[in-house]
Amino acid sequence: MRDSSNSPLYRLLLTVFLLVITFTFVKCKKWTQGKNDTEISKHGDDEGHKKGQNCMNCHYTEGQGDGWFSVGGSVYGSVGDGTVYLYKDWASPAIDSIEIDADGNLYTTEPIDFVDGLHVSIKSGNGTEQHMTGKIFNGQCNLCHGVTEDRISF
Repeated sequence: MRDSSNSPLYRLLLTVFLLVITFTFVKCKKWTQGKNDTEISKHGDDEGHKKGQNCMNCHYTEGQGDGWFSVGGSVYGSVGDGTVYLYKDWASPAIDSIEIDADGNLYTTEPIDFVDGLHVSIKSGNGTEQHMTGKIFNGQCNLCHGVTEDRISF
C-alpha cells in the first residue's frame, strides 16, 4: 500500500486546512486591535462611550479602540457646547481646542506635544470656565479625574 501522506497534494491540502482552522478559531491580537482612525469629539455628537473611564485603556496603538487618542476624558454637569483648551503658557493663544460631545466626553487623535507640559482650561457652553492649577504631561484625563482627583464638573 502506498503512503499518500508524502504526496505534494496531501501536504498542500493539509497546509490549507491548518491555515483555515487557524484563521477561524484563533484570535490573534494583531487582527483584533484597533486602528488609528481619525477620531475627534464634536459638539452634539453622541459617539462617545464609557464615560468616566480612562479612554486610553482601549484607544492606544495596541488597544481595541479605533483611534489612538492623544487626549481623552469626561466632563460632568451642564457642559452644553463646552470646549477644552490647551496652552503652552497662559500668556499665549491656545495651541489646540477639543469640543465636548453630547455625552460629556472629549477626545482627539490629533498629535499633541506634552513634553514641556500644557495648561488646561475648560469652558462650558454658557461661558463658565475652569482652569487646572498645574501643567499636564499626558492627555489621559480620567487617569486621575474620578480616581485620585475630583471629576471635572460644571
